[in-house]
Amino acid sequence: MKDGIGDNIGTFVRSASMFISGTILSFWLDWRTTLILIWSGPLCLMNSSLIPLLSSKANNQVVKFAEEANGISEESLLNLKTVVSNNGEKTML
Repeated sequence: MKDGIGDNIGTFVRSASMFISGTILSFWLDWRTTLILIWSGPLCLMNSSLIPLLSSKANNQVVKFAEEANGISEESLLNLKTVVSNNGEKTML
């Protein structure tokens, strides 16, 4: 639980500091770019919070498919060992 909270806090601090420093820099360069940044800032924060959620769902699906593929390959290897131990290679081909 501590690791998960630490990652989320780190992501939030990084995103917030980038937004604040970008706002200050754009205000120093031109006030019109600051308006664009302030408008698009919440969209970027929302996007950065959705990426970990979507990637964890995709990762869960990959793990599920990998487990299924592992089971199939293990079963086929066991069947192959059974055929070899019974000297049935020629009849199987």
